[in-house]
Amino acid sequence: MAKQIKIEDLLYFRFIENLQFSPSGRNYAYQLAHVDQKKDDYFRTVYVNRKSYRSDKSASILGWYNDEQLIISETSNNKNALYNKLLLLNIKDGKRKTFLSTPLNISSIKVIDANTI
Repeated sequence: MAKQIKIEDLLYFRFIENLQFSPSGRNYAYQLAHVDQKKDDYFRTVYVNRKSYRSDKSASILGWYNDEQLIISETSNNKNALYNKLLLLNIKDGKRKTFLSTPLNISSIKVIDANTI
C-alpha cells in the first residue's frame, strides 16, 4: 500500500518555474523553487542548461539579455531598500554585475535591441 502524503511533505517538494529560451534557442533557463519555512516564502535558484547558479539570495529570471547573459533579480536583505537592483548573470562563469537599479518592482523584461528594453 502506498504511503499517504502529509502536509509536511510539501515542504520538501521542488517546483520548476519560469522556463525561458535564449534568443537563439541554444540555451534555456529556469528557476527551481522550494519552501523556505523560516521565512514563510519560496527560495529560488537559477539553472541554465541544467547547471545551477546558486547564491545565498533567492533569484528570479526576468529575461535574456543575449545568448550569454540573463537578467535576474535577487531578493534584497534590506526590506526598506528604495531601489531594486537587477543583475546580469553571465552563464559561462556565473558572475553577476549590476544591470539596472530602479524603484519599480519588475517581474519580466524583454530586450528589443541594444538600446531598447
